[in-house]
Amino acid sequence: MKVVEFNPDEGQFERRSDIDPAKRRQEWARYYGQKRIRQMLMQIHFLASVDVESVLEIGPYYGLTTALMDNAGFEVTTADLNDEPAFHRPNRPHFQMNIDNPDVEAMRGFDAIVCCATMEHVQYEESIEAMKAFKAAGPKYVLVSIPYRSWQIFGELFITARKFHHKFWWRKFTGLEKFKEHEDPLGHKWEIGYKGYPLKKVEKDLIHDVGYDIIAQDFSFPACTAFWLLKPKG
Repeated sequence: MKVVEFNPDEGQFERRSDIDPAKRRQEWARYYGQKRIRQMLMQIHFLASVDVESVLEIGPYYGLTTALMDNAGFEVTTADLNDEPAFHRPNRPHFQMNIDNPDVEAMRGFDAIVCCATMEHVQYEESIEAMKAFKAAGPKYVLVSIPYRSWQIFGELFITARKFHHKFWWRKFTGLEKFKEHEDPLGHKWEIGYKGYPLKKVEKDLIHDVGYDIIAQDFSFPACTAFWLLKPKG
């Protein structure tokens, strides 16, 4: 099998018509590891717990969550930086939008707006404005997830006659560290748990002060991410 080295600067966030199929397969396999698969499934379970038919998914990347939602029976529309998504399947409606400049009118008419693993790609103040725009669009629910680098212990052990697997880590003192923005201009600008972004502050600024009620909350692992299923007030 020919292995194609993937350069994120060349392929990531491109339109589907611009992506070399071999590079796409390599990047798909790299990105969708076990930790992310768990997060994709969490999104489906959140949505399945409430009365939702139509979903706007913001930031679908290579479309795995889109495919899961489509297969589960939701009517999915996607929105992202480019005028077409970076995948052919599933073939769902799509429009161009960046959450640092949200289009409220384009987001109207959906039962749920899903913005997972995306909010951290814009500045913190812009994420607050995006949450306001989601609310103004009038969905029944908003589902949001943001990486959460808190104090945490994780352990995993698996033993059979043919396989031995173990994993352990202990994260400490994240709240004393200042988040370092990624060199990639499209990379992360902030994450929950770092200095200046404690969980309570994020919940206050992005949720309570904007005008949402928290319907459900959970945290993924081993890659810790905070999830909120929200209902706009009023």
